[in-house]
Amino acid sequence: MADSIGRQWDILCVIPHFPQSVSTLEIWQKLRDKGHSNTKRTVERDLERFLSSHFPLIKDNDGNANTWGWMRGARQTNFNIPGMGIEEALAFSLVRSFLSPVLPPSTLEALEPHFEQAKRTIEAKERTSAPITEWPNKVVMTTRGQSLAPPALNEEVVNAVYEALFLDRQLDAAYHSRRSGAVKQYVINPLGLVVRDDVIYLVCTFDDDTRIRTLPLQRMLSAQARETRASRPEDFDLEGFVNNGGMDVLVSEDPLDLRLRISNKTVAHLQETRLSENQEIDRIDDDWAELRATVPDTQQIRWWLLGLSDEVEVVAPESLRQEIAGKLQSAAALYTTNARRAGTG
Repeated sequence: MADSIGRQWDILCVIPHFPQSVSTLEIWQKLRDKGHSNTKRTVERDLERFLSSHFPLIKDNDGNANTWGWMRGARQTNFNIPGMGIEEALAFSLVRSFLSPVLPPSTLEALEPHFEQAKRTIEAKERTSAPITEWPNKVVMTTRGQSLAPPALNEEVVNAVYEALFLDRQLDAAYHSRRSGAVKQYVINPLGLVVRDDVIYLVCTFDDDTRIRTLPLQRMLSAQARETRASRPEDFDLEGFVNNGGMDVLVSEDPLDLRLRISNKTVAHLQETRLSENQEIDRIDDDWAELRATVPDTQQIRWWLLGLSDEVEVVAPESLRQEIAGKLQSAAALYTTNARRAGTG
């Protein structure tokens, strides 16, 4: 009995609200993804003999199969059990604002009625001037660097990637390499997603290569989930991968033992947000301090150093000092040359 109730409840949950609909086959497949092992015929009997007579569902036939949907307004009112409180409404509102990029499309679709109910709940409370309704207007997430417009994504690609990752399946994808300019077809083992500065990266391996890669989704031209199970390295941990610099562009496997002369204005910032666990800072005088830290040898540390320009001097290692000095000299020469061309120098 409990299995039947659980199955029927899940059937009702996967049926979309008006004006969308879903076929019996799709309902059965969604139940299978949720762990139900019943046959498609069992799902048909649930819909035909019980659910359609007790709930406001619309049955239609597109010529090939029966489709099901909730009547207009039915799911938002009749099927919200229990009623949503203001705290739950606030949570759904923030999930919609901040977590949409990292949730599977199927999950977002399933949550859409809750998002709509949360909106109505907050709007109703706003008329009573409840302070909690202002909370979404008091929280903003941003990045420290220059804000850039997020890249355009192919919706079908995103759906396929999320489906493959969610179900632990392999992925067929056409990927455009920015380095070579070529478009190649790959069989991919999805391992996880990382959102960094509004860009969504798929952490993965190729079927014929165990190296872990990070692929920006905007460079995938097409993708389709396979039925074959994805291969996952036994010791792989997504959080550990990110924390160990896996998303950074490595210049060398050997870490850098940095010695920097930094301005006192930069000292306060680096005391609050450290470069590494072993970071040490000693004052030199009223204007400068020396920083020592061990960091991965990446392009990111070079971009960071160049961004600080005259607020930091690389003391060691000597090779990095020469590299940064050369880039700054080239930049200065560029500005000098352009100033002469413009007649301002």
